[in-house]
Amino acid sequence: MGLESGIRWNQGIIRFSGVIQCLSSDEGIQWLDISSHRSRQVSAELVRQADLVLTMTKNACDWLRSPNGENADKIWPFAEFVGKSGDVSDPYGGDEQTYRECAEQLADLIQVLSEPLAAYHQ
Repeated sequence: MGLESGIRWNQGIIRFSGVIQCLSSDEGIQWLDISSHRSRQVSAELVRQADLVLTMTKNACDWLRSPNGENADKIWPFAEFVGKSGDVSDPYGGDEQTYRECAEQLADLIQVLSEPLAAYHQ
């Protein structure tokens, strides 16, 4: 099971209009249902319970590793975890196009996730 949480956080935010527009358009990600999503801040407890934590940026990874030293080995930038470089662009506060570009970046990374994930769990 995957959980989403953020380092920039407003408790209980349901969705941003850019997300809704991106997912509801004809080119949207039809398989992703965010109707019950609520924002939550990442916590030491969430990190402790997780098998793996993937961040969108190297800075977010470093930020999480600092106070979670005993769990630092399970915190990775998403791109680095799958053998790529760079960060996933943060769409926070952006328009529909910004969210679409982020969704495309994430979709590309998700497509190559299965092999590194299998190796990680060995």
